[in-house]
Amino acid sequence: MKIMNRPRLMMIVSSLVLLSGCAVDKAGCDPSAVRDSGLLTKMNCQFSGSYDARAKDLDSDLNAKKELNASLKQALATLENSSALVSQDLVARQNQLAAVNRSVSALLAQVNAGKAQSAAVKQQAEVVRARLAQLQRTPPNQDKQLVMQEAQLKKDIERLQGYLDAN
Repeated sequence: MKIMNRPRLMMIVSSLVLLSGCAVDKAGCDPSAVRDSGLLTKMNCQFSGSYDARAKDLDSDLNAKKELNASLKQALATLENSSALVSQDLVARQNQLAAVNRSVSALLAQVNAGKAQSAAVKQQAEVVRARLAQLQRTPPNQDKQLVMQEAQLKKDIERLQGYLDAN
C-alpha cells in the first residue's frame, strides 16, 4: 500500500510545484525582492518568464527616457542657435522664436506624457513653461532682454534634464 501512495504523492507535489510557477507575476519577481527567497521561487520566476517580462518593461522605460533626453538636447540646440540671432532682423527673430516655442512645447508635452514623474520634474516643467510664456511676451525688437531670457530658459531646460536623468 505504501508503494502505491508514493508515486501518487510525488505526482501531487510536482503538480503543486508546477502550478505555483503559474501564480508568479512580474512584480513578485523583482530581483531585489526575491534575493532572500527560496530556490523554488527563483526557479518559478525564471521559468514563468517573469524575469524576462520585467527586463522588457525596464528596457522600454529606458528607451522612453532616451527619447525624452534626445528631445531635451534638441530643445537645447535650438536655444543655443537662437542666441546667435542678436544681429538678425525682426522677421528672422520672430521665426526663430516660433521654432523655440515649438521645440520647447514638444518637450513639455513629452514630459507631461511621461508616467510616474517626480514632483521636482513636474515643478521644473512648470518653471520652463512659465519661462517660455515670458519669452513669448517679450517684444522681438528687445534683443538684450530676449538674449537674457533665452539664456535663463536654457538653464531651466538643463535643470529639467538633470532631474530626468536622476530618475
